[in-house]
Amino acid sequence: MRAILVVIAAFTVARGSDGQVVTSPESLRVVVAQGQEATNILLLQGAGEAVPYCLDVNTPTQRWPAPSLGVGCGEPGELLAWADESSIGFGWDPYAVTMTPDGRVFVAEFVGARRTYELTTDLLYVSRFQSPVVAELAIPFTVGVTYNEDIGTLWWTNAEVDGFDVRRILLLEGTLEGVATGRRIEIPVPPTGPPPTNSGYPKGASYDPATKRYYYLDVARREIWAVDTLGTAVPGYPVMLSAYPSQYIGQTVEAIGGETGAAADVRLEIPAGVVGLDWEHVVVTDPLGTNLALETPFVGIYNQGWYPVGSTARSRLDPNGVMYATFTGGGPGEPDGVAAIQPVPLSPTWLTLSDWSGTIPPGGSTQVMLTFRAGQREPGEYRTTLVVEDTAGVVLASVPLTLVVEAGTPAEPGPDEADVVLAVSPNPVAGAGAVTVTLARPAADVRIGVLDVLGREVAVLGQGPLPAGATRFTLAAGALPGGVYVVRVDRPGGHPMVTTRFSIVR
Repeated sequence: MRAILVVIAAFTVARGSDGQVVTSPESLRVVVAQGQEATNILLLQGAGEAVPYCLDVNTPTQRWPAPSLGVGCGEPGELLAWADESSIGFGWDPYAVTMTPDGRVFVAEFVGARRTYELTTDLLYVSRFQSPVVAELAIPFTVGVTYNEDIGTLWWTNAEVDGFDVRRILLLEGTLEGVATGRRIEIPVPPTGPPPTNSGYPKGASYDPATKRYYYLDVARREIWAVDTLGTAVPGYPVMLSAYPSQYIGQTVEAIGGETGAAADVRLEIPAGVVGLDWEHVVVTDPLGTNLALETPFVGIYNQGWYPVGSTARSRLDPNGVMYATFTGGGPGEPDGVAAIQPVPLSPTWLTLSDWSGTIPPGGSTQVMLTFRAGQREPGEYRTTLVVEDTAGVVLASVPLTLVVEAGTPAEPGPDEADVVLAVSPNPVAGAGAVTVTLARPAADVRIGVLDVLGREVAVLGQGPLPAGATRFTLAAGALPGGVYVVRVDRPGGHPMVTTRFSIVR
């Protein structure tokens, strides 16, 4: 059972005569052991007038200067910009959206012409091109698009559907200009009867560089799936999506990498709503489907109908400033399009806030609960800054927050926790390198192979019994062309394979 440590600390935030906000204490430092939590109360206290405020978090997720959209905290759900048929100039069927770290927005269509549109951060039209499509077994549908920043290409989720049966799901690679490379990854489809009949319908695929995985949803079964870059299911998946308070979930999933680059910091965002009513929030979960928060009311984007919001993607320029969402009109004459919305800020995954905005009454106070989670995080210090802003985006106060994780018993181990640790050094490899395989216990038969991005085995580093502990293998990179490769460890007897990616540079 997970231990929970409750620590109550009060922040007193008062509005001074000069219109500023003062805080006491000036900072908060919380110490918890692995597997434990600490809960604190943030007390926001006003003076002689009402103080509208919002909370922001200074996180390292913002890697580029903020775009023109999304100034300050804003009001969560505020419509910042949108694009529909009238502004694009073409009839379209927007379905999935993704973004590159340098600010190129891509929106893929579901059916029809199956095109992908490139837009600016302000959702102005740039270009369009045909999405890669495969139609070998049945009628194809494009049910997702994502950007793999490790190799700099787009990947479209291609579903071949025969009636209600999904015959095959492929991830198809293409350049940012829409040139198909011919590379494909086949991902698992849950069978329920004689092949190829399936009742599940996997949709969307979002690549996360922290875990080197594609996450996607089976919307029919309400399951989260994860596969590696070869399409192999990650051990422990699928998992049931328990973190949605409504009756229906959106069509795609957005994977957000953690601040430290660790798997423990990955979170998934999924549109959700009640069938027949407004879609009013995004569910935030960890990769195991555990609820972390509800975010972003959708307002002003034609959100009346059965399925107005299908896909969301946070800005890679400013995740706390802009969220992009595709929408479908709920009735005749209502257009389809994509909107830029002011989201609730992304807090570090070790911090959860009960409220992000509100108003401190005159002479009164407002409480906000802060929960610090150590979870499986490595021992050490984790820092962020909680910022109090007014509705114009003016900073009123800043409170440094520190989580100190001490060694303990990590809670809820992940589904991919394995007894094999695989490492490549150096990475990237310029000449000779080394692959280290560490086993928790001896293995009678282990095969260590190197595969290219097409899944072809191009080298075998070793095969046979291995002792417990670390075993080092020489990686002769000079015999292989430059590019991206995968090292794979296979063990017979039902053991899951373990993979890791590396690059060869010349």
